[in-house]
Amino acid sequence: MFRPITRMLTSFASGPSATLRPTGFIRYIGAAFLTVWLVGWAIGEALALGFLIMLIRSVVGSAAGMSWPVPGGEWIAGGAAGFVFLFLIVWLSLWTFGGFAAIHEVLRSVAGEDRISAEPARIEVVRRAGLFRRVRTFDRSLIRRVRIRRHDKAVVMDTASSTEVITKYGTPDEREAMTEWLRRQLSLSDDGARVDVAAAPRGWRMAVDSDTTRLSRMDPQTRLTGPLIAWVIVALTGLIWFGSTKTESAFSSAVALVLTLLLASWAAWLTWSSREWLVQYGELTSHRRFGAWAWERSFKSARLEVVERTDSDNDDHYELKVIGEQGKRTIASEMNDEAGIVDLGRWLSARTGFPLTLPA
Repeated sequence: MFRPITRMLTSFASGPSATLRPTGFIRYIGAAFLTVWLVGWAIGEALALGFLIMLIRSVVGSAAGMSWPVPGGEWIAGGAAGFVFLFLIVWLSLWTFGGFAAIHEVLRSVAGEDRISAEPARIEVVRRAGLFRRVRTFDRSLIRRVRIRRHDKAVVMDTASSTEVITKYGTPDEREAMTEWLRRQLSLSDDGARVDVAAAPRGWRMAVDSDTTRLSRMDPQTRLTGPLIAWVIVALTGLIWFGSTKTESAFSSAVALVLTLLLASWAAWLTWSSREWLVQYGELTSHRRFGAWAWERSFKSARLEVVERTDSDNDDHYELKVIGEQGKRTIASEMNDEAGIVDLGRWLSARTGFPLTLPA
């Protein structure tokens, strides 16, 4: 399936594009297992979706004063319906996502391909899964670094806002060759360790207010969609509570009301809470807000430290902490990839003047 590595290296050195495909026989075993699993997935998907439709139809009918159209309507009208509804929504969302991810993985394993085209102004990544193709284009001005990720040896690209996987295919030598080729095509340094204090760290947003820089992690789209989804769930559970008031069971109605209030509190927290770091030279302040209430904790003459630990599943966790006489607080954490945490630590160190300690 693959050309000799010498030919691949030559192709990387001279051509404008390169293609990598999955290797190894074990991928066919994984694809066969996933195919068998998908049969059970389809059955579970149909049953859960049918029961969810029945539950929604029954609750709406009860709220409108109509007779229950399905057996067990009195039980569905009770407060337990709220828990069942939320469980089905969460479970069905994860189950559906897992099924489509499995289908995609099967197609990628047996008929997948990553084609990367590099020009001085941009990178185009075409991912093929059978007959399906997905094309993504990245502007050169947003690309900060191309590297081999340590935990899975994938070729990744650090942009101004995130880390993007270029490919996990090919042999280790071919991925190494692709990394060097992309760096040459884009005129990038090997480590990308230069700190640009005028731009926000990768994955963060900043706003400059006089001599203070406000640093936050949540992007505007997430801040909008998260509360919106939460309030939709509150509205649906509120409908379930209203339907339960039509029954004679005061306990069921009370359970549904408590669940609705708890979810409303959660939605309110998502809507009106915020967290940011106030960055000044010689000072770093944690600022939290909920509505009109605000909490702050300042660190002066402190130090920054990246802490590495491994959990029972052999996953590596990296945490950036600020440590001073006022105590310590975690600024950010990541799993399996330390690059973003290290870059953030270097940026904060340059901005605050605090010394930074990295893992050995």
